[in-house]
Amino acid sequence: MTTELAKVPGVEVHPREDLRIYMAQKERALKRNYPQLDSAARKDLLTQQDPVDFGRSLNVDYVVTSDVIEAKTVTNRTFSFWYSTIDVIVQVYDVSKGELVWTRPWSDTDILRSQASIAQECARKTARKARSRDVFLLTVPR
Repeated sequence: MTTELAKVPGVEVHPREDLRIYMAQKERALKRNYPQLDSAARKDLLTQQDPVDFGRSLNVDYVVTSDVIEAKTVTNRTFSFWYSTIDVIVQVYDVSKGELVWTRPWSDTDILRSQASIAQECARKTARKARSRDVFLLTVPR
């Protein structure tokens, strides 16, 4: 998803390492402020954080999230072929308004394609929507 969205003019994609650093800083703050919580409880709190709060902390205009609902590859041993299926939900949050502004479920099944290639196609379609401004107008993070 990030590779395709990075191609959209005006979109700045932050690398995963930035997210890891951000999450580590948040976990250290939780550990300092709530020493009674164990590591699993702190991680649970972090994963429940609202995407809008992430956006405010990172000082960005929009947050794009995606969740894989189901992904599987099935093999038919009788006829020796396989297929993959994937169900994904892509959501865009407007940080300044604090609300979800766009959501799109993607579902695709294809013979002789991997889950990764189907997910890449989903990312390409999302990026095309963003480029055409049908979905949202993104600005570069401040």
